[in-house]
Amino acid sequence: SPMASATAQAGDRPSLIVRYGNFLFRYRNGVFPAVMAAIFVLFPPRPLFGDWATDRWLDLAGLAICLAGQGLRAAVVGLAYIKRGGVNKQIYAARLVQEGMFATSRNPLYVGNLTVLAGLFVIHNNPYAYLLGGLFFLVSYRAIVAAEERYLRGQFGREYEDYCARVNRWLPSPKAIGPAVAGMAFNWRRLVIKEYGSFFSWVVTALLVFAYQAYTKLGWPGAWRSLAWIAAGLAACGLWAAAIRALKKSGALRDPAGGWSTANLVKAVELYRSDILFTLVLVTAARETRFRQEAMASRLCQTSIIDSLYTVVALARPDAALENLAKIENVIVTKQY
Repeated sequence: SPMASATAQAGDRPSLIVRYGNFLFRYRNGVFPAVMAAIFVLFPPRPLFGDWATDRWLDLAGLAICLAGQGLRAAVVGLAYIKRGGVNKQIYAARLVQEGMFATSRNPLYVGNLTVLAGLFVIHNNPYAYLLGGLFFLVSYRAIVAAEERYLRGQFGREYEDYCARVNRWLPSPKAIGPAVAGMAFNWRRLVIKEYGSFFSWVVTALLVFAYQAYTKLGWPGAWRSLAWIAAGLAACGLWAAAIRALKKSGALRDPAGGWSTANLVKAVELYRSDILFTLVLVTAARETRFRQEAMASRLCQTSIIDSLYTVVALARPDAALENLAKIENVIVTKQY
């Protein structure tokens, strides 16, 4: 497979940090939230200079940092998206993405993630959380990047080496941003489809930290009003994410660059009808497998629909159906060898 061959080219025995990175790449969606929750629970929030009123300014600063990280992620996804989830939770890349924000940093999405995490730790504000959380996530993302770099070197060879020599691993180069994004269209629909989950995750985390702060400051009797507002915010976030997910699943919200949309299909049908080659168009869509010789799934889908239509007609007109079957059988018999 491509993943196995790339790994073999990069060396038979990966280093410890690469193995740790491969582990996190596979299980980070469970490991990262668990570690974050454990750190926040074990080390409660502390007010800035011992004053909760002053701490509000620190909360605003933390939110600003989170928004900066989200803004970077939005720029990356809207301009040139790269699938960071791999294939079957293993590192995989069909091509080396070098355009958009990837022309300014080799890991702009991870830089955005670390920035959002930094903002959440600022909102929480506990020195032990800063130390342990910062150390864990910095080492973890460095390990994931090491694993990805090992794979990419084996997969793309000289092309990737040239890319590394030209582009920073972490911090985006300000001078490269303008030329990198010049002439590129921003895909807002893809941004919503691909990024709503990340946005939902950190906003919910921030709201939970605010709830933790209110409880730490006032206790249950005095914090109920703040907790009620936070609960309303959590409910609103949940409804918003559920609505986007439903639109995405129904096909009403799709990435125009990700495949055929309903509008594209309608245009294609109108184009073919303009040639007066036929009066009825049967359009089907199916999710194809990655490794295939032809579009078999969509063909099977069309065949199933045609069989169903034929069965309905045959039941409505049995005599004509039997007559046509006899004609087909006679033709087949004469062609047999």
